[in-house]
Amino acid sequence: MFSSVPLMSVFSVLFLVTGVYAVVRLAALASGVHASVDRAAELSHVVMSVAMIAMAWGWSGGPSSPSGVLQVVFFGLVGLYFLIGAVRGHRALPASGYHLVMALAMVWMVATMPLLMGAAGSSGAAMEGMPWMTSGGSGATGPADPGAHPWVLPVSLVLVVLLLAAGVFWAARAARAARAARAARAARGPVGSLLSPRADAACHAFMSAGMAWMLAAML
Repeated sequence: MFSSVPLMSVFSVLFLVTGVYAVVRLAALASGVHASVDRAAELSHVVMSVAMIAMAWGWSGGPSSPSGVLQVVFFGLVGLYFLIGAVRGHRALPASGYHLVMALAMVWMVATMPLLMGAAGSSGAAMEGMPWMTSGGSGATGPADPGAHPWVLPVSLVLVVLLLAAGVFWAARAARAARAARAARAARGPVGSLLSPRADAACHAFMSAGMAWMLAAML
């Protein structure tokens, strides 16, 4: 996806951390240690983290590939799930809105990947191994013409702003939770600290910031 190995490595570490954290929370739910864990949210975080790492290294397919179609369908269903939950009042609006934006951003990044990378003027070397980055029927590899789709850049920028706003929101929430949790830290123990609202909010903040960064890097 990107020609910078250090950048791809940073993305990999960031989303590896969020993915492992989501797996730990799912394990806590399965074991009954933490009954308040949202199964759908954590599962989406696991899949999202794996998808972002694959996207950073160019391992995942474009919108017309089987993996691309699966991602669009999966994250589309995730977004619909949280939208319905918010509308019916089954889930808190801030969390539901956050997961909805994240799911929409994933769908957008996969569905418009050729256009986004075209807008970035990506080199042919960065596009090697990406068969969906072809122009017309000539078989010549190259990014799609972004000029034919002027709406791609503004929509992407709106998503970047929303993701950054979500990151700030969750970072502030993590800071507030940290102040409230200091007194109970010793009693809660290391596992409880890992599953605390502060850790959960921090994970959300990292996910939001990382996705905003990757989407911005694709522009």
